[in-house]
Amino acid sequence: MSRAAVLGLCSVSLLLFAAPAGAKQASPEVFLTIRLVSKTQSSRVVDRAPKHEINKGDVVYALSFLYNQAAQFGRPKGALVGYDRALDTFLSRTRARVSVQVTLPDGGLKLAGEVSRTTAPVIRVVGGTGRYAHVRGTCSERDPKNGPAINVYRLQLP
Repeated sequence: MSRAAVLGLCSVSLLLFAAPAGAKQASPEVFLTIRLVSKTQSSRVVDRAPKHEINKGDVVYALSFLYNQAAQFGRPKGALVGYDRALDTFLSRTRARVSVQVTLPDGGLKLAGEVSRTTAPVIRVVGGTGRYAHVRGTCSERDPKNGPAINVYRLQLP
């Protein structure tokens, strides 16, 4: 057997032992943090009785524009980079079920969960599209005094 043939067999054997049939190579997970300034553009409230106070059954629909808190998405700080549509259904005076659809330049995120009015909201990322397909993570909202809310998305991309 020629030296080239022996080297070829050795190479094939190494490949077979290194990657068993059907095995996928592990790809490194990517962690990504996105910080966006959220400015509410419009909202609509369905106020159930008793009127003029937050209570079970009240619903809030909101549309917010999202701006870069720092340069990201290939755009400068302050650039409009997306929007979100939120649906908040109050389960009590202090708790709400939240569903949010976020649209960004390279895909979208779906968030859902329950939040409390007494603590800073943290909502689970339950799905995504485009770059964010199969993403996991959370979104927390920081509500600075005298300014717009800051949404901080902590994502784990597959």
